[in-house]
Amino acid sequence: NMVIILWGMEAIKKFENWAAPFLIIVFVGLMAIMVVQAGGLGPVVEEAGTLGWGPDFWKVFPISLMGMIAFWSTLSLNMPDFTRFGRSQRDQTIGQTLGLPTTMTLFPLVGVITTSATVIVFGDAIWDPVTLTGKLDNPIALIIMLVALALATLTTNVAANVVSPSY
Repeated sequence: NMVIILWGMEAIKKFENWAAPFLIIVFVGLMAIMVVQAGGLGPVVEEAGTLGWGPDFWKVFPISLMGMIAFWSTLSLNMPDFTRFGRSQRDQTIGQTLGLPTTMTLFPLVGVITTSATVIVFGDAIWDPVTLTGKLDNPIALIIMLVALALATLTTNVAANVVSPSY
């Protein structure tokens, strides 16, 4: 964190610009590996949900809703820090319209599909990417995942905890 911070805001921008596509490629790749090991996408998505609309659903719904509100509140408070250098209001609107819904749909989808595949591959739902990384047999995949996990942590910390206070 400190090295990137000491290089200044332009370094943060460059770091985030190359780290984000790398992380997308790595985590989509991990999903693909898990889906292939599970026997394809069919077996992964065929399993019915276990929660349903009964009382168990309503026990977790308010908590989940509050979690989503808290998550989006943070982003909405920090948005002016990330859009302040846009050339126009139109550029900001296009960027947010294309960027937020796509990434906020893609990453949860990748996580759910990967986790669903782990149920077939390992017999357990593994939500934690660190735990899943520990189960990988291929040393090259293991190294790539460890680098990706470190980068994911670093980019999140820098974007969430450095940019806003800096401005």
